[in-house]
Amino acid sequence: QRGTPFGYMADGQLNVVYGKYNAAAGKGDISRLRPKRDNVLKRSRTMLSTGHVLSHPYLFEHDGGSMVIPASSAGRIDLYRMNPANEALDFVRTLLDEPLCAPMVFQHEGRWWLFGTKAPWEDVALYAYHAPALEGPWTAHALNPVKTDVRSSRPAGTPFMHQGHLYRPARDNSLTTGWRVALMRVLELSPTA
Repeated sequence: QRGTPFGYMADGQLNVVYGKYNAAAGKGDISRLRPKRDNVLKRSRTMLSTGHVLSHPYLFEHDGGSMVIPASSAGRIDLYRMNPANEALDFVRTLLDEPLCAPMVFQHEGRWWLFGTKAPWEDVALYAYHAPALEGPWTAHALNPVKTDVRSSRPAGTPFMHQGHLYRPARDNSLTTGWRVALMRVLELSPTA
C-alpha cells in the first residue's frame, strides 16, 4: 500500500516520497519513486527503514535542502534530511518526544510551528507546538488541543498565506477517511491563543 505522496525536484526530475506499508509484515517504510513520461511507475527505492512503522513523510525545504518529518510508531517526531545523492534520509535530530499523526511544520510570524493529531483521536484533536528554531526547543501550546473537530483537525498540507490571512488545510474525515480537504482560516496563532 502506498500513501501520502510528497513531490520534490532533484536533478531536474520529479521525485515522490511516500509511505509504503506492508500490512502482512506490519512494516512501514519511507520510499521514493520517479514518475516517468510514459506514466509507468518504476521500481521504488527505500529511503528510510527504522524497524518502526513509518508513514506520512511530510517534506519541506529548509537551508537549501529537502527535509522530511515522518509519522512513526516509535513514539517521537524525528527530523531527517535528504542525503546529497538523493538515495536516503539522514537523521538530523528528534524534535519532540511525543507521538503525532500527520506531523507538519511551518514558520509563521518568526516562530516555527509543529501541528499534528494524537491517538486515540487522530482524526479529532489538533495539537500545536512552537519553537524559536526548527531544531527547537519545542513547547506545547498553552491550549492543547487547539481544535477538536473530526471535520477539520487532522493536517492535510502546509499552511499558507493568502491575501494577508493564514490558511490551514485540514482533512475532513467525518464521512470516510480523507474524503475531502477543508481550508481553515486561522484568526490568531500565538503561544497562548
